[in-house]
Formats: sequence, structure tokens, C-alpha cells
Amino acid sequence: MDILAKRLDVGWNSVPGAYNTMVLPKVKAGEMTAIFQSGVWQPKDNKIVAAPLAGDVPTFEALYREIKGKAPSGALWDAWYLPLISASRYTIFFPPDVPKAAIDAMNIGFEATCADSKFKADLKKIGRNSTCHLKEEAKAVTERSSKGPAAAVAALKTLLPKRKKKKK
Repeated sequence: MDILAKRLDVGWNSVPGAYNTMVLPKVKAGEMTAIFQSGVWQPKDNKIVAAPLAGDVPTFEALYREIKGKAPSGALWDAWYLPLISASRYTIFFPPDVPKAAIDAMNIGFEATCADSKFKADLKKIGRNSTCHLKEEAKAVTERSSKGPAAAVAALKTLLPKRKKKKK
């Protein structure tokens, strides 16, 4: 088959979900090739690591290093990195007037759930990370993932098409 007749599709799927059920069978059958994975953000060291259930599919960062011989960097890398951080956490927000006792009760419940060995085992079975970010650590993760560096935001804006303003 001529290389130009082949098709490139880009998808953003969870590994335990769509990747393992829809993509991996096609990879194994030789119908598709997985080029890279986004990976999973680890807040403790601010690194992206490969999702274990994605097999030997390299992270984008590892593929970049292999091709370019150096780590990706700069404003566009920072822009790429931000959604990976956001996708690595789930956050529960409360309105400002929620009583402290209610938030404390929720924290107790989250802490107990995160410490539960059956919960951790169930997450592992489906390929989910069992790392929990609670209280101040959760706040730090949320702030890191929701505030992009100004240079990254500016770099993304340069990629957007210029839109003509509509006349009123």
C-alpha cells in the first residue's frame, strides 16, 4: 500500500477504557500503530510517566527525546503539559459558603476511601492510578493545573486562526 494512501487519526482516549478496548485490538491485528501516549502526570516530582496499561507505547516526551536527542521545552511544551496535569486529577469544588464541618466530613470520607485497600485494588484492576491528593496537596495540584504560564497561553494564541469581528 502506498504510504500516501494510509490515514493518520489522532485520538485522546483513556488507556483502561477506549484504548484497551478499541485501539489495542487493532494494534495487535496490525491495522493501526500507536505512536505515542500522553502519559500520566505525577505531582510529587512534576513528571509525566507512561501509563502502565499502554504497554511499550512511549510518552510524547520520550518519543521527542528519541527523535530530537533532548527534552522538549519552551512555551508550546508548557502548553502541551497543562492538559496532562488537568487530566491526571479529579477535583471537587464547593461554593464559598459551605460550612467547615461539611468540608471536614468530606475530607474524612475521602481519606478513608483513599486508604482502603479494596478501593486501591479495584482501581488497579481497571488501570487507574490510586494516588489521592487531599487537602493542601489537592489545592496545590489544582492551582498548578489551572494556571498556565503566560508564555504558554501566548504561544497557544499564536496557533489560533485570526477571526474577523462581526459587524453589529
